[in-house]
Amino acid sequence: MHMTRVIGGVQGFYAASSQGRHQEDHRAHSHVRGPRDTAWRRHASFFGVHRMARTESHIAIIGGTATGKYEHAKGFAAI
Repeated sequence: MHMTRVIGGVQGFYAASSQGRHQEDHRAHSHVRGPRDTAWRRHASFFGVHRMARTESHIAIIGGTATGKYEHAKGFAAI
């Protein structure tokens, strides 16, 4: 696992949770922004399930703002 420094902020909402016998899932849709971005004008969006029973979960990066450094953002992130 690679550790990285914090380079921005996160704002979002918690959408749903289900707790099974061996895992707890959290679903969220959030926006991330860089440290100098103000008012969340430039952001990337992601959606995913954080599986608490695992050491790493993958979430999808589903888009960014229409202009700027996050334009056409897509891929995945490991959390």
